[in-house]
Amino acid sequence: MQHALFTAKFFPPLTKRVDAGHSRLYTLYSRPLPGLERRSMIDRGLFVATQAIRRQLHAMPCELYLVRLIHHATGRAFPGERVWTASQVSQPATVRFLRIRNREGCDVDLQPFAGDRNAGYILVDLDHAEPSVLDAMRRNGHEPCVVLKSSPRRWQAWIRVSAVPLQPAVATAIGGYLARTYGGDPASIDWRHRRFRGRLGFGSG
Repeated sequence: MQHALFTAKFFPPLTKRVDAGHSRLYTLYSRPLPGLERRSMIDRGLFVATQAIRRQLHAMPCELYLVRLIHHATGRAFPGERVWTASQVSQPATVRFLRIRNREGCDVDLQPFAGDRNAGYILVDLDHAEPSVLDAMRRNGHEPCVVLKSSPRRWQAWIRVSAVPLQPAVATAIGGYLARTYGGDPASIDWRHRRFRGRLGFGSG
């Protein structure tokens, strides 16, 4: 059954290699071993995922990030919360761990962290929104620093509203205003509910 994973499409055409180590010429045929081909696919997927995460962290600079695992089917958080630096989040070992949990059905909850305050970022959850809403945000000076398309016509827009941490009440009020202005989900305006829920399915493997 295992051989079914390595169909012909993964192999390039057989190529000739001529070795002249002896008086006679031996014509050999070579192709990648299945295990090496699969390893290459895994490494490529890990590389793409790592680069995507680093781009997001670069667009949302913060000293620390809160990372949680949310079971996609039940919406329940797994026990424990991890607070990591950008360097720790984007390490290959960390990305590999998150991708494994992602494939097991977990969403990854990633947000800038500032203790008991908001880190200065507000997430507007746009359900069934038209693409023009992003243009309206830019015109009004609310250009998102990160936009995540979680499904067709559904965007999650991170907006940086302050360079310094905000008190919870202030962050919640700003979140409510942005949700009302741009048709965001009113059930997600609490500042502690700000989160990226997405599957880190970047690449294969």
